[in-house]
Amino acid sequence: MARDPEAINRILADLVRPEARGRLLARGLARGMVWKDGVVPEGAPDFSPSLTPDLLDFGYGVLALALELRDANRDRAASRQFATDEAFRVAAEAIESAVRRGDPNHGDQGRHLVVSAAAFHLAGYAARSFSLLPLPTLDKNLASHERALALLLRRDLTSLRARIVRWHSEHNDETVSRRLLDENDEFGPEDAAVLALVTSYHRGLGLADTALTAGDRELFDAASRVIESVISAATRIGNIPMWWVATLTLHLLRDLWHQSLHVILPSGPNPELPGRWDDLRRDFIARLGARQPPHIDLWPSQITAARRATDPSDDLVIALPTSAGKTRIAELCILRTLADRKRTVYVTPLRALSAQIERVLARTFVPLGATVTSLYGASGVTLVDSKTLISADIVVATPEKLDFALRQDAGVLDDVGL
Repeated sequence: MARDPEAINRILADLVRPEARGRLLARGLARGMVWKDGVVPEGAPDFSPSLTPDLLDFGYGVLALALELRDANRDRAASRQFATDEAFRVAAEAIESAVRRGDPNHGDQGRHLVVSAAAFHLAGYAARSFSLLPLPTLDKNLASHERALALLLRRDLTSLRARIVRWHSEHNDETVSRRLLDENDEFGPEDAAVLALVTSYHRGLGLADTALTAGDRELFDAASRVIESVISAATRIGNIPMWWVATLTLHLLRDLWHQSLHVILPSGPNPELPGRWDDLRRDFIARLGARQPPHIDLWPSQITAARRATDPSDDLVIALPTSAGKTRIAELCILRTLADRKRTVYVTPLRALSAQIERVLARTFVPLGATVTSLYGASGVTLVDSKTLISADIVVATPEKLDFALRQDAGVLDDVGL
């Protein structure tokens, strides 16, 4: 029976306070500043031998409660949902500080790092999550399902797909049956049960990947049910590591779906959308999904703006730091403008930035049949510049070039939608 979410929320509120458990997290972070390969240098403050197990116990306890509260949020209105980001951050930092600079030969270090990375991701710290999973981490002592979760967190879907295919080819029913019948093989029924669990996990991941690629909600729901069955089976047989991996995977996949372009960008019969919209939307999503790494979802900083970007009557101002996702929002605005059969002028303050933006937009929109060019350089406007500004679907221009063009022909932007 599920516990009262209000009670869980109160418990978490106490646990995430800085002074929780004698400032346990602060002690762990302090040790991490001087720790190297599990050794504290001479002259450093004394840290309790139980600090590592205490941090892991604390981190996993907070993480379990945060996941439970997050599940409860699914049945609550958005205005009544519990805040869980801080709890996930505290859990992630506790687990990270317990192992990240610890003994690299410890067999469980890789697994803990993957769990910590997943917790950071659920807390909204995707970049910090990624930083915990450099390629050497994937070479640590990770089970197949733990490595698959790490690849999902890294958005390395190409490697993930290859791993799923390889797993199913190497662990099919015929192979399992042969091993069970081999008297010289110590592989027994319990091993076969665990293998079946891991196979189901990989199957669920494969279904989810296909659903995210195609935007198929029914297939995604089927994938979620497979992962849920893995969680249930892992609970029954007491396979705690598998329970953690499958539970975190389910939460991550749900986030991926709800933040995917398939969900965020409107589609289907809609009198407010132009007739070309669905085709351009489909091709746009397919192009982004084919990139390496695939761009299948939006960042939290982009979602609200993305929902408004397809409304041409909405005056939208985006204020985000460098590399926080402004160009993707601009691409969505351009996509809607192209669907309206209008042209776009993208104004940039610098010539170097204009050249960069031209390459980025060309990569996205030339395969969709749009022409992309730039208008920057020396002062003044030539006849070629004027023709470029009049004819191209997408023009990247500096302010001075655009100003000169408008002085020569005030109607040059009459069919520009953005």
